[in-house]
Amino acid sequence: MGGVRERLPRRPARRAGPGAGGERVVPSECAAPYEISVVRDGDLAGCHTGIDGRTTAVLGRLAVGRAARGTGLGALLVRAVEAEARRLGLAEVYLESQTHALGFYEKLGYRAYGPEFDEGSGIPHRAMRRTL
Repeated sequence: MGGVRERLPRRPARRAGPGAGGERVVPSECAAPYEISVVRDGDLAGCHTGIDGRTTAVLGRLAVGRAARGTGLGALLVRAVEAEARRLGLAEVYLESQTHALGFYEKLGYRAYGPEFDEGSGIPHRAMRRTL
């Protein structure tokens, strides 16, 4: 997988600029569900994000290829979501984290709240948010 992908709705992407590792971060231009993808040396990390459009960005799914884990790519994707949310004038980012990943998001300034729950996968989750 050597390219940058964009999903739903299919609109022209804009280059958000290179990250420290030379990767490309490309968000869509819309305030509807979109995907931010990063490609680094052929490894794809995708972050599918839905934007509420009123006050909250929803980080729907974060995935980093096995070879790219531990390189800062996940944090780069989360920060790209936050930057897009700020650009749209949104006040916070909401996500539902698998409990084993809570520490990753906490290091990025997210706070868990409410009880643990199963969103249907059999994997325990917690709701988290960060004010921008």
